[in-house]
Amino acid sequence: MVIFEFSSKVINTGLKLLWLTGFGFLLHYALFDPVKLQNPKVHAKLAVVVFLTLNGFFIHMTVLPHLRRQIGRTLFHGKGGLLRSVFIASGAVSAVSWYTPVVLGVFSQLNFSVPATQILTAYLVLVAFSAACMTAVVGLLSRTPKEADVSRKPL
Repeated sequence: MVIFEFSSKVINTGLKLLWLTGFGFLLHYALFDPVKLQNPKVHAKLAVVVFLTLNGFFIHMTVLPHLRRQIGRTLFHGKGGLLRSVFIASGAVSAVSWYTPVVLGVFSQLNFSVPATQILTAYLVLVAFSAACMTAVVGLLSRTPKEADVSRKPL
């Protein structure tokens, strides 16, 4: 649990720095290059950071308390599939959302050429794909050895 607590503090600090630098860029654009504030890529990046922040609140309010209660047991011991799906989706939002602003920042070709809705649609597709992959991996890892042996037997 110490790792989760430490990671939580690092991530919280990173999120604050992300907001601080983002506001710095917006302020710089407003003062020196206002046309950049109309860039759809900037709007998409801001939306992704908002999703990341809301997801961070969810993780701190819901996921971390759950992890604390699960000490000594497996992560989803005694929990239903819905909770598992929600936690996996939250992990997918987090994983994709940290990289998306960086990737958008690197690709200057997207400036003023791709609508924010298209960027956000791609972002949501990536989140859904990541959640599906994570669900598959968790499903494979959570199978009991007996279930794994039965599934390998030829018909």
